[in-house]
Amino acid sequence: MMEASYTDFLAEDFARDPWFREWIVGQHREADVFWREWMKTHPGKQQEINRAVALLRTLEVPLHRLSSREADQAIADTLRKIRESDTIRIPGRPAWTTIAMRYAASVMLLIGLALVLGRFYWNGSRGTDVTDAVPAGEWIVAANHGNTPKNVVLPDGSEVLLDPAASLKYHPDTSTGERVTYLEGSAFFKVTRNPSKPFLVYTDDLVTKVLGTSFRVNTRAGVKQTVVSVVTGKVAVSPRAPLDGLQAEPVVLLPNQEIVYKDGSLQPGKALVEIPEMLPDLKARKFVYEDIAIGRVFDELEAAYGIRIRYDKELLRNCQVTATLGDEPFKEKLDLVCKSIRASFEETNGEIVISSRGCNY
Repeated sequence: MMEASYTDFLAEDFARDPWFREWIVGQHREADVFWREWMKTHPGKQQEINRAVALLRTLEVPLHRLSSREADQAIADTLRKIRESDTIRIPGRPAWTTIAMRYAASVMLLIGLALVLGRFYWNGSRGTDVTDAVPAGEWIVAANHGNTPKNVVLPDGSEVLLDPAASLKYHPDTSTGERVTYLEGSAFFKVTRNPSKPFLVYTDDLVTKVLGTSFRVNTRAGVKQTVVSVVTGKVAVSPRAPLDGLQAEPVVLLPNQEIVYKDGSLQPGKALVEIPEMLPDLKARKFVYEDIAIGRVFDELEAAYGIRIRYDKELLRNCQVTATLGDEPFKEKLDLVCKSIRASFEETNGEIVISSRGCNY
């Protein structure tokens, strides 16, 4: 079907169109690209699109989420009202007008059923809920259909670097209490600090809340895995849905820490990212020591990388080190320093723990 003909479509026309249905309930990549671009150039059709989506979503409602009696009653009421609309006759109106009105009434009643079942949403992309407080048509969807990362600047000045095939939904109104975004795919966020308006990133499984920081969210739909890793600042990560019936406490991540959500649960504990990076404002820092207390070396590495290093200060108070540390990765620096005093280290819950017998031998 040619694109031009879609401009005259109503909700029921969209719902009947195979190409449109492929976008909403299918897995067709080309359909997703086509309809996202089409919506950008035809914003006046948003209301009809919303109604068509509601109709299609209603047809895939999982009724088992309601009790048998509730589901039966909701469906019975809807069907009864649709049957009643079939008896409406308007003198002097052609038959097609009555049919059209009846079909429109049916669509609206089905939308009502969708509301009853808690499934009425417009997301601009598959699999993301929309807050009821914001009209669907006001959301903006930025998508990366290219082969290289795409930079998106949000209304508050925050920047998001979208990976290929990723998309981000956000709202242009910055006067609300929170800055809410919805991410599909992977992206790097550099958030403008504003303590009075927390920045939220929703994925299928997680909610990441920040005030002002930079971090990365990696999603792998094929294995149902999401990884949140922090570069600067601090974020709180929590599952969108309760785990085992209980709402989990948010996990707070600091620089160079990450957490993995996989197969419906948060993996045990926080972890360090594979290759920790120095904090941006300390990247020019040099580590040159001559007969310096080992505690000072650990403290300066901790400050440079934002990674907590735990050690027994009393046990190591007589340990000194002479070393020049350059561009070595964090763990290699730590290994060199530890070996100089015959100590070792291990990673525990996103932190470093030093083990040593001291330097009194």
